[in-house]
Amino acid sequence: MMLAEPPSRHLSQSTAVTPALPGAGVSLAYPHQITWNWTASQGATGYKWNTSNNYATAVDVGNNLTKTETGLNCNTVYKRYVWAYNSCGNSNAIS
Repeated sequence: MMLAEPPSRHLSQSTAVTPALPGAGVSLAYPHQITWNWTASQGATGYKWNTSNNYATAVDVGNNLTKTETGLNCNTVYKRYVWAYNSCGNSNAIS
């Protein structure tokens, strides 16, 4: 007598992916200071912030969605960069 094979079962699971791009928030400008704000990114465990488009030298700000920069000059345009990250990698920068 031959035993029937049990029905096959398929298991599926997807792995985590790099986080989405953080969203632009409303930044607040004061004389000599800007409070940069961004919105949460799906899948992010933290954020990095930099004055240049260089993730390797960016400052880890943890779960904070804001960074205050002081000592700035009035009537000057500033551009900053933020990346979301998790254990799988990092997003592109939002500037």
